[in-house]
Amino acid sequence: MPFEVNIQHDGPFPSIHLLHRDKQVSAEVYAFGALLNAYTVLKNGQTMQCIDAFPSKDYALSEIKSGFKSAKMSPFACRLKHGQYRFGDEQFQVEKYFLGKHAIHGLLFDALFEIDDISATEEGAKVELSYHYEGQEEGYPWPFDMQVSYLLNEAGALEITTVVSHNQPEAIPIMDGWHPYFQLGEFIDDCSLQIFSERRVDMDGEIIPTGHMVADNRFIEPHLLEGVALDDCFQLQARPDHLACVFKNHGWRFSIYSITGYPYLQVYTPDSRRSIAIECLSAPPDAFNHTQGLIELEPHVQQTFKAIYHLE
Repeated sequence: MPFEVNIQHDGPFPSIHLLHRDKQVSAEVYAFGALLNAYTVLKNGQTMQCIDAFPSKDYALSEIKSGFKSAKMSPFACRLKHGQYRFGDEQFQVEKYFLGKHAIHGLLFDALFEIDDISATEEGAKVELSYHYEGQEEGYPWPFDMQVSYLLNEAGALEITTVVSHNQPEAIPIMDGWHPYFQLGEFIDDCSLQIFSERRVDMDGEIIPTGHMVADNRFIEPHLLEGVALDDCFQLQARPDHLACVFKNHGWRFSIYSITGYPYLQVYTPDSRRSIAIECLSAPPDAFNHTQGLIELEPHVQQTFKAIYHLE
Protein backbone atom coordinates (compact mmCIF):
# COMPACT_ATOMS: atom_id res chain seq x y z
CA MET A 1 0.00 0.00 0.00
CA PRO A 2 1.49 3.36 -1.02
CA PHE A 3 -0.06 5.42 1.79
CA GLU A 4 0.94 5.86 5.41
CA VAL A 5 -0.23 7.99 8.37
CA ASN A 6 1.80 8.63 11.53
CA ILE A 7 1.08 10.66 14.66
CA GLN A 8 3.90 12.31 16.59
CA HIS A 9 3.01 13.10 20.20
CA ASP A 10 6.18 14.99 21.08
CA GLY A 11 5.93 18.60 22.19
CA PRO A 12 2.87 20.59 23.29
CA PHE A 13 0.41 18.96 20.86
CA PRO A 14 0.31 16.11 18.31
CA SER A 15 1.21 16.41 14.66
CA ILE A 16 0.03 14.09 11.92
CA HIS A 17 2.14 13.06 8.93
CA LEU A 18 0.52 11.88 5.70
CA LEU A 19 2.71 10.06 3.18
CA HIS A 20 2.30 8.92 -0.43
CA ARG A 21 5.41 6.80 -0.95
CA ASP A 22 4.94 6.13 -4.67
CA LYS A 23 4.71 9.81 -5.57
CA GLN A 24 7.10 10.91 -2.79
CA VAL A 25 4.59 13.42 -1.43
CA SER A 26 4.08 14.20 2.25
CA ALA A 27 2.10 16.58 4.45
CA GLU A 28 2.26 17.61 8.10
CA VAL A 29 -0.87 18.71 9.97
CA TYR A 30 -0.82 20.24 13.45
CA ALA A 31 -3.62 19.44 15.91
CA PHE A 32 -3.06 23.05 17.01
CA GLY A 33 -5.39 25.05 14.77
CA ALA A 34 -5.79 22.03 12.46
CA LEU A 35 -3.22 23.89 10.38
CA LEU A 36 -1.15 22.60 7.49
CA ASN A 37 2.54 23.02 8.34
CA ALA A 38 4.10 21.15 5.41
CA TYR A 39 3.22 19.94 1.92
CA THR A 40 6.31 18.53 0.27
CA VAL A 41 7.10 16.87 -3.06
CA LEU A 42 10.35 15.12 -4.01
CA LYS A 43 10.89 15.04 -7.77
CA ASN A 44 14.06 14.16 -9.71
CA GLY A 45 16.13 14.64 -6.59
CA GLN A 46 14.65 18.08 -5.85
CA THR A 47 12.48 18.70 -2.79
CA MET A 48 9.88 21.48 -2.65
CA GLN A 49 8.12 22.35 0.62
CA CYS A 50 5.51 24.84 -0.59
CA ILE A 51 4.18 25.92 2.84
CA ASP A 52 5.83 28.87 4.58
CA ALA A 53 5.79 26.93 7.84
CA PHE A 54 6.55 27.13 11.53
CA PRO A 55 10.00 25.74 12.46
CA SER A 56 8.63 23.98 15.56
CA LYS A 57 5.47 23.32 17.55
CA ASP A 58 6.58 25.62 20.35
CA TYR A 59 7.18 28.41 17.83
CA ALA A 60 3.68 27.92 16.39
CA LEU A 61 2.14 28.23 19.84
CA SER A 62 3.99 31.44 20.64
CA GLU A 63 3.88 33.09 17.21
CA ILE A 64 0.56 32.13 15.61
CA LYS A 65 -0.57 35.78 15.84
CA SER A 66 2.51 36.91 13.92
CA GLY A 67 1.27 36.30 10.39
CA PHE A 68 -1.39 33.68 11.31
CA LYS A 69 0.38 31.12 9.10
CA SER A 70 -2.06 28.47 7.86
CA ALA A 71 -4.59 29.50 10.52
CA LYS A 72 -8.21 28.38 10.37
CA MET A 73 -10.34 31.52 10.17
CA SER A 74 -13.79 30.98 11.70
CA PRO A 75 -16.50 31.94 12.53
CA PHE A 76 -15.37 35.08 10.71
CA ALA A 77 -12.36 35.66 8.48
CA CYS A 78 -9.98 38.52 7.76
CA ARG A 79 -11.19 41.83 9.20
CA LEU A 80 -14.31 42.54 11.25
CA LYS A 81 -14.78 46.31 11.42
CA HIS A 82 -14.13 47.52 14.98
CA GLY A 83 -14.92 43.96 16.09
CA GLN A 84 -18.62 44.89 15.97
CA TYR A 85 -21.68 43.54 14.18
CA ARG A 86 -25.42 43.22 14.51
CA PHE A 87 -27.22 39.89 14.17
CA GLY A 88 -30.97 39.75 14.61
CA ASP A 89 -31.92 42.38 17.15
CA GLU A 90 -28.63 42.32 19.08
CA GLN A 91 -25.32 44.15 18.79
CA PHE A 92 -22.13 42.16 19.45
CA GLN A 93 -18.55 43.14 20.26
CA VAL A 94 -15.72 40.66 19.56
CA GLU A 95 -12.64 41.09 21.76
CA LYS A 96 -10.23 38.22 20.99
CA TYR A 97 -7.59 39.80 18.74
CA PHE A 98 -7.30 43.18 17.03
CA LEU A 99 -4.92 44.51 14.43
CA GLY A 100 -5.19 48.26 14.74
CA LYS A 101 -8.86 49.16 14.99
CA HIS A 102 -10.32 45.90 13.69
CA ALA A 103 -10.75 42.33 14.92
CA ILE A 104 -9.07 39.82 12.63
CA HIS A 105 -9.02 36.15 11.69
CA GLY A 106 -11.77 34.75 13.85
CA LEU A 107 -11.72 32.82 17.12
CA LEU A 108 -10.25 29.38 16.30
CA PHE A 109 -6.75 30.19 15.05
CA ASP A 110 -5.24 28.87 18.30
CA ALA A 111 -7.78 26.12 19.06
CA LEU A 112 -6.48 22.65 19.90
CA PHE A 113 -8.35 20.13 17.75
CA GLU A 114 -8.97 16.50 18.69
CA ILE A 115 -7.75 13.72 16.39
CA ASP A 116 -10.87 11.67 15.67
CA ASP A 117 -9.49 9.20 13.12
CA ILE A 118 -6.58 8.39 10.85
CA SER A 119 -6.62 5.99 7.92
CA ALA A 120 -4.34 4.74 5.14
CA THR A 121 -6.06 2.88 2.30
CA GLU A 122 -5.40 2.25 -1.38
CA GLU A 123 -7.14 5.58 -2.09
CA GLY A 124 -5.22 7.87 0.24
CA ALA A 125 -3.89 8.91 3.63
CA LYS A 126 -6.39 10.78 5.80
CA VAL A 127 -6.74 12.48 9.16
CA GLU A 128 -10.01 13.72 10.67
CA LEU A 129 -9.97 16.34 13.43
CA SER A 130 -12.70 18.11 15.38
CA TYR A 131 -13.28 21.04 17.70
CA HIS A 132 -16.31 21.99 19.78
CA TYR A 133 -16.60 25.73 20.26
CA GLU A 134 -18.51 26.33 23.48
CA GLY A 135 -19.45 29.98 22.97
CA GLN A 136 -16.71 31.10 25.35
CA GLU A 137 -15.38 34.09 23.41
CA GLU A 138 -16.79 37.56 23.94
CA GLY A 139 -19.00 38.64 21.05
CA TYR A 140 -19.83 35.20 19.64
CA PRO A 141 -22.06 33.32 22.11
CA TRP A 142 -23.24 30.41 19.90
CA PRO A 143 -21.65 26.98 20.36
CA PHE A 144 -20.92 24.99 17.20
CA ASP A 145 -19.01 21.93 16.05
CA MET A 146 -16.29 21.85 13.40
CA GLN A 147 -14.71 18.88 11.65
CA VAL A 148 -11.61 19.29 9.49
CA SER A 149 -10.18 16.51 7.34
CA TYR A 150 -7.05 16.29 5.22
CA LEU A 151 -6.84 13.61 2.52
CA LEU A 152 -3.62 13.06 0.57
CA ASN A 153 -5.06 11.41 -2.55
CA GLU A 154 -3.77 9.15 -5.32
CA ALA A 155 -2.70 12.12 -7.45
CA GLY A 156 -0.61 13.55 -4.59
CA ALA A 157 -3.07 16.40 -4.03
CA LEU A 158 -4.41 17.48 -0.64
CA GLU A 159 -8.18 17.58 -0.19
CA ILE A 160 -9.09 19.84 2.75
CA THR A 161 -12.68 19.67 3.97
CA THR A 162 -14.35 21.63 6.78
CA VAL A 163 -17.84 20.81 8.08
CA VAL A 164 -19.66 23.13 10.51
CA SER A 165 -22.91 22.36 12.35
CA HIS A 166 -24.73 23.35 15.54
CA ASN A 167 -27.81 22.56 17.61
CA GLN A 168 -28.76 26.04 18.76
CA PRO A 169 -32.46 27.00 18.63
CA GLU A 170 -31.96 29.57 15.84
CA ALA A 171 -29.66 30.19 12.87
CA ILE A 172 -26.15 31.48 13.63
CA PRO A 173 -23.80 33.59 11.44
CA ILE A 174 -20.89 31.66 9.93
CA MET A 175 -17.98 32.52 7.66
CA ASP A 176 -15.02 30.22 6.99
CA GLY A 177 -11.53 30.51 5.56
CA TRP A 178 -7.86 29.58 5.73
CA HIS A 179 -4.74 31.74 5.94
CA PRO A 180 -1.85 29.75 4.39
CA TYR A 181 1.34 31.22 2.95
CA PHE A 182 2.86 29.49 -0.09
CA GLN A 183 6.40 29.55 -1.44
CA LEU A 184 8.14 28.12 -4.52
CA GLY A 185 11.68 29.25 -3.89
CA GLU A 186 13.44 32.13 -2.21
CA PHE A 187 11.22 34.99 -3.43
CA ILE A 188 7.77 35.27 -5.01
CA ASP A 189 9.07 37.85 -7.51
CA ASP A 190 10.32 34.95 -9.62
CA CYS A 191 6.80 33.46 -9.72
CA SER A 192 3.61 34.13 -11.65
CA LEU A 193 0.05 34.14 -10.35
CA GLN A 194 -3.11 33.32 -12.28
CA ILE A 195 -6.53 33.87 -10.66
CA PHE A 196 -9.72 32.87 -12.44
CA SER A 197 -11.55 36.07 -11.58
CA GLU A 198 -12.57 39.28 -13.32
CA ARG A 199 -14.12 40.97 -10.28
CA ARG A 200 -12.55 42.25 -7.10
CA VAL A 201 -14.14 43.43 -3.85
CA ASP A 202 -13.62 47.18 -3.52
CA MET A 203 -11.86 48.06 -0.24
CA ASP A 204 -11.26 51.26 1.66
CA GLY A 205 -7.88 52.30 3.04
CA GLU A 206 -8.30 50.01 6.05
CA ILE A 207 -9.04 46.94 3.88
CA ILE A 208 -12.75 46.98 4.74
CA PRO A 209 -15.16 46.36 1.82
CA THR A 210 -17.05 49.41 0.59
CA GLY A 211 -20.01 47.38 -0.65
CA HIS A 212 -19.01 47.61 -4.31
CA MET A 213 -17.32 45.28 -6.79
CA VAL A 214 -14.81 46.49 -9.37
CA ALA A 215 -13.61 44.96 -12.63
CA ASP A 216 -10.14 43.43 -12.35
CA ASN A 217 -8.81 40.98 -14.92
CA ARG A 218 -5.08 41.45 -14.21
CA PHE A 219 -4.61 37.80 -13.32
CA ILE A 220 -6.83 36.01 -15.83
CA GLU A 221 -3.58 35.18 -17.59
CA PRO A 222 -0.41 34.37 -15.61
CA HIS A 223 1.03 37.60 -14.21
CA LEU A 224 4.62 37.93 -12.96
CA LEU A 225 4.59 38.98 -9.30
CA GLU A 226 7.76 41.11 -9.44
CA GLY A 227 6.83 44.55 -8.14
CA VAL A 228 3.19 43.56 -7.43
CA ALA A 229 1.76 44.28 -3.96
CA LEU A 230 -1.59 42.71 -3.09
CA ASP A 231 -4.05 42.66 -0.22
CA ASP A 232 -7.17 42.07 -2.27
CA CYS A 233 -10.25 39.87 -2.35
CA PHE A 234 -11.24 38.33 -5.69
CA GLN A 235 -14.59 36.81 -6.60
CA LEU A 236 -13.94 33.55 -8.42
CA GLN A 237 -15.49 32.49 -11.69
CA ALA A 238 -17.58 29.33 -11.65
CA ARG A 239 -15.60 26.74 -13.61
CA PRO A 240 -16.42 23.07 -14.35
CA ASP A 241 -12.94 22.07 -13.17
CA HIS A 242 -13.20 24.26 -10.01
CA LEU A 243 -9.70 25.69 -10.63
CA ALA A 244 -9.33 28.92 -8.63
CA CYS A 245 -5.70 29.94 -9.11
CA VAL A 246 -2.24 28.80 -10.21
CA PHE A 247 0.99 29.95 -8.55
CA LYS A 248 4.10 28.80 -10.40
CA ASN A 249 7.72 29.35 -11.36
CA HIS A 250 9.99 27.75 -13.95
CA GLY A 251 10.03 24.38 -12.16
CA TRP A 252 6.94 24.07 -9.98
CA ARG A 253 3.19 24.58 -10.29
CA PHE A 254 0.88 24.97 -7.29
CA SER A 255 -2.88 24.93 -7.95
CA ILE A 256 -5.87 25.64 -5.71
CA TYR A 257 -9.28 24.19 -6.55
CA SER A 258 -12.34 25.72 -4.88
CA ILE A 259 -14.67 22.73 -4.71
CA THR A 260 -17.42 23.78 -2.28
CA GLY A 261 -18.18 26.89 -0.27
CA TYR A 262 -15.21 29.09 -1.18
CA PRO A 263 -16.21 31.56 -3.94
CA TYR A 264 -13.60 34.16 -2.90
CA LEU A 265 -9.81 34.36 -2.66
CA GLN A 266 -8.00 36.89 -0.50
CA VAL A 267 -4.42 37.35 -1.76
CA TYR A 268 -1.74 39.06 0.33
CA THR A 269 1.93 39.70 -0.44
CA PRO A 270 3.93 40.32 2.76
CA ASP A 271 6.81 42.78 2.75
CA SER A 272 9.38 39.98 2.98
CA ARG A 273 8.30 38.75 -0.50
CA ARG A 274 9.34 35.22 0.52
CA SER A 275 5.81 33.80 0.32
CA ILE A 276 2.28 34.73 -0.65
CA ALA A 277 -0.95 34.25 1.32
CA ILE A 278 -3.71 32.80 -0.87
CA GLU A 279 -6.78 32.49 1.33
CA CYS A 280 -9.91 30.50 0.45
CA LEU A 281 -12.91 32.42 1.83
CA SER A 282 -16.61 31.73 2.00
CA ALA A 283 -17.32 35.49 1.95
CA PRO A 284 -15.38 38.76 1.68
CA PRO A 285 -13.85 40.36 4.79
CA ASP A 286 -16.29 42.00 7.24
CA ALA A 287 -19.14 39.78 6.02
CA PHE A 288 -20.87 39.97 9.42
CA ASN A 289 -21.58 43.63 8.60
CA HIS A 290 -22.13 43.85 4.84
CA THR A 291 -23.62 40.26 4.75
CA GLN A 292 -22.40 39.52 1.20
CA GLY A 293 -21.82 35.77 1.25
CA LEU A 294 -22.62 35.47 4.96
CA ILE A 295 -24.10 32.09 5.90
CA GLU A 296 -26.96 32.00 8.40
CA LEU A 297 -26.58 28.37 9.39
CA GLU A 298 -29.78 26.68 10.50
CA PRO A 299 -29.84 24.20 13.41
CA HIS A 300 -28.82 20.59 12.65
CA VAL A 301 -27.68 21.49 9.12
CA GLN A 302 -24.14 20.70 7.97
CA GLN A 303 -22.26 23.40 6.03
CA THR A 304 -19.33 22.02 4.01
CA PHE A 305 -16.30 23.92 2.70
CA LYS A 306 -13.74 22.14 0.53
CA ALA A 307 -10.58 23.09 -1.32
CA ILE A 308 -7.84 21.04 -3.01
CA TYR A 309 -4.15 21.96 -3.10
CA HIS A 310 -1.93 20.33 -5.72
CA LEU A 311 1.83 20.84 -5.99
CA GLU A 312 3.45 19.50 -9.18
